[in-house]
Amino acid sequence: MPGPSPQGEEQWRAFVDALAEAGSEVHRAAAAGRTPVEQTQLTQSLVWTLLGELTSLALADRDHPDWMPLLNGTWRRYNANADATYAVAYIRGSGTYRVSGRRGTTRIVHLQVGTGTLGIGDPRRTSILADLNVDDCEIADDGTFEVILSPRRPDGYSGAWLQLDASRDDSFALLRQVAYDWTSEIDAQLSIVRIDRPIAKTEIAGAELAANLVLVAQSVRDDCLAMLDVMAGQLSLSESNQLADVSSSFPAIAGQAYTHGLIELSDDEVWVAECQIPPGCPYWSVQLMDYAYSALDATYTQASLNGHYAVADPDGVYRIVVGADDPGLANWLDTGGQHRVQIRFRWYSADAPKISMSVVSRAELDTRLPADTARVDEAERQTALTERAIGLQWRRRW
Repeated sequence: MPGPSPQGEEQWRAFVDALAEAGSEVHRAAAAGRTPVEQTQLTQSLVWTLLGELTSLALADRDHPDWMPLLNGTWRRYNANADATYAVAYIRGSGTYRVSGRRGTTRIVHLQVGTGTLGIGDPRRTSILADLNVDDCEIADDGTFEVILSPRRPDGYSGAWLQLDASRDDSFALLRQVAYDWTSEIDAQLSIVRIDRPIAKTEIAGAELAANLVLVAQSVRDDCLAMLDVMAGQLSLSESNQLADVSSSFPAIAGQAYTHGLIELSDDEVWVAECQIPPGCPYWSVQLMDYAYSALDATYTQASLNGHYAVADPDGVYRIVVGADDPGLANWLDTGGQHRVQIRFRWYSADAPKISMSVVSRAELDTRLPADTARVDEAERQTALTERAIGLQWRRRW
């Protein structure tokens, strides 16, 4: 068999070299003050970024789009919500596309359209053109629905519509699905098809693939560097073990508020937060992240909770305890033994509530909390962890 062509080999070498330099540049930018564990976390973030950009960008065809995984409970970079799966379809702003599907039963199914290439440059400069909660569409009795994406509303069409920018062929559609009960809710099924021209698919040309691979390497670098910048900006808003509102820090799901902070604990300390959930809030969650701005593993550790799994005490207060060792409390968040983690609260269709917080020693914890604070025994904890592992793997991640 003939060996690889010089041109093909050069294209691959250019990609690999650009990717190597991208990772090195990110590590150099983040080196100061990071422990070996935190340096490994940054490498993990680079791997998850690479996976997301390879699937969505390397073979992207804006005339024949598909929903490709971007973030989820397995690809945990960029503070991926443990309750959510994220998929992207790259499209042309000058085209007309039909998104159709079945609603399913997840808590939120949300669409956005925007301009730019996710991960290229500062993500805060990605332009979001329009948002849509699929529940605002007309959903048929069999659960089906459709949304049209186009520069102008089609003549005679009165259904759900999201407007594109005809001058921007570097556009995208972004899909979020947020679940509360991981083992019972069923993900929506969605397709996206361009409908203003006949389908006539050809395989990607070598020059286009080479250009896309350069974009992948560039995205790995830019996205991770931007992540470090966003993280630094958010953490500058509050002292260690305190919280700040960061809702305006980046383009996000419409109607969602974010509360964020850095938790730093010694071996014998825990962080305690107390709050009441705003009335009528349809979705809220809290999760832990590492010092590379990636979510901690929520599949096999209780590193996140939401309004379905968290337990309110008899006085209506949710008491969240963050620490390395299981204190036998229902609302414990596991740091995995890390001394420095980040915490992120999300509040959908509601303002962030007032949250009181404190750092206490493990020895003081039982006397610090009310006697009727919700507790679990070891068997109950193992049952909950098993349910998490099953439920997250049932989500659409690939």
